[in-house]
Amino acid sequence: MRQIMTGKGASFLEVGKVYSFRTVTMIYVGRLSAISDSEFLVTECSWIPDTERWNEYLRHGKVRENEPYVHPVVLNRAAMLDITEFPTTLPNAK
Repeated sequence: MRQIMTGKGASFLEVGKVYSFRTVTMIYVGRLSAISDSEFLVTECSWIPDTERWNEYLRHGKVRENEPYVHPVVLNRAAMLDITEFPTTLPNAK
């Protein structure tokens, strides 16, 4: 069954799930807490400067380096290249 999202702020993402957000220059991982027309609010967020092989990163959450944020992060929706669900275990600081 095909679901069509309409209206301002519509998104295929689900609040409460953990996602990997890839922008032009950076990768973030965190729990999506809110969605607005132009932004995502992400809690339990980490900047991932270096992953393992991309498939290992997405499948098992393996990272070489992880920099956790102290507070929630606001990501601009227009800066996103791709977003995908991430294993429920968030990476620990390394």
